[in-house]
Amino acid sequence: MNEFLNAVLAVLLGLSVAGVVLLASVIAYYFYTRERRRVQGIARVAKHLGLEFSGWNEMDLLFECRNFKAFGLGDDEWTLNAVHGRKPFGNVSIFDYRYVLKINEAALREFRRTYACLILPQSFNHVMVRPENVLDKVSAMAGLDDINFESERFNQEYFISADNKKSAYEVVTPGIMNCLLRHKGLHMEVGGNYVLVHRKRLLSSAEFIEMYHVLEQIGEALADKGC
Repeated sequence: MNEFLNAVLAVLLGLSVAGVVLLASVIAYYFYTRERRRVQGIARVAKHLGLEFSGWNEMDLLFECRNFKAFGLGDDEWTLNAVHGRKPFGNVSIFDYRYVLKINEAALREFRRTYACLILPQSFNHVMVRPENVLDKVSAMAGLDDINFESERFNQEYFISADNKKSAYEVVTPGIMNCLLRHKGLHMEVGGNYVLVHRKRLLSSAEFIEMYHVLEQIGEALADKGC
């Protein structure tokens, strides 16, 4: 009887292990095919926009924008799936940014976001615009207000920090405010010849098109600004 029970348990254990392995394989295949479809979609977007697609992007951007808050987030970082090219409003690059954080001695965790970068011929001081949060509102109530503009709606939705107010007013033009209000939840960082826009998450291939038009609107709004 004991031998029979042991045999049954062995069979059940084997089936359980096989089931776990099969389930893990199915999940892995699902994520692999989903990512492959996404990359293929990004390549189609590049062709549609008249831009180039490259699986791996140059790392120069990480160096040039090393002082941006959006970079330097992990122990290791790199870029890939880039849609890039020259347009009348500036040089465009929309790409995935990956970084790795060391959780402990034995574990690493990878994070991914999509960034849209516009390289302009003119230069700007550092300005950062992000959605306003609860802490920002509390600070404002305490009299520690951020830089405000004529649009009360924009002041309520976005927090602005800059080297000085003059720099902020030069960058955050009415055209920029309209763009950010139209595309809610955007983070924008400007410094030197670079404008970086993102949503702090990975974007779908369709959203690459939206980010391209955001860069186009920003480039047009800043065309006669800077130095």
